[in-house]
Amino acid sequence: MEKKVLRILAIDDEEGVLTLLKFRLGKFGHEVITSNNGIDGIRKARMFEPDLILLDLVMPGMSGFRVCELLKSYKKTKDIPIFIFTALDRLEDVERAFEKGADDYIVKPFEVVTINNTIENKFSMFIEKAEYKADFQERRRETSEE
Repeated sequence: MEKKVLRILAIDDEEGVLTLLKFRLGKFGHEVITSNNGIDGIRKARMFEPDLILLDLVMPGMSGFRVCELLKSYKKTKDIPIFIFTALDRLEDVERAFEKGADDYIVKPFEVVTINNTIENKFSMFIEKAEYKADFQERRRETSEE
């Protein structure tokens, strides 16, 4: 399978983290759009329709939990995979993130190589799942037309 260049939206209030992700994931060939707060992150997700969102949970104003919940409620962004990346490592935080619609959970600090591998491996699974679902729906339509 050919490597897909991803458009990734990173939402985090720490500018240093955003700079690191943009630079290092960019070296892997990905386009990284950044946002330093939840409201702007939602706006950019709707505007740019990224392939994947990396989302911090602890941010001033709107928490990452709420951002995740809202993104999963909008038709335009509900199918975009959201990978939480945060310093919160308590089980209840992990569970709450998945309840709000997160697709993966990565605890900071992280190695950029590890996060890139996670992104590429998990994203491949999302693509295969979406292709399978589309193929299944197409076969179902064909069967109902006969």
